[in-house]
Amino acid sequence: MIASLNAVFPRNAPVVTEVVNAPVFFPAEPYHQNYYATNPGQGYCSLVIHPKLAKFRQTFSSLLKVSNPGR
Repeated sequence: MIASLNAVFPRNAPVVTEVVNAPVFFPAEPYHQNYYATNPGQGYCSLVIHPKLAKFRQTFSSLLKVSNPGR
């Protein structure tokens, strides 16, 4: 992936991120699972996440699947 990105981006600023295997994975506590879906009214969710998701959906709408096509 990094090689393909370096082919697209200018040579004076190559991608230098190292890709390595992750160490032991620790899942988040249950109250953090699906946090945005279960707490949309929380300040961070409504002020930060929601606008970012809206912009993402608008920018990449042609690439997104329709989740409920019948609705």
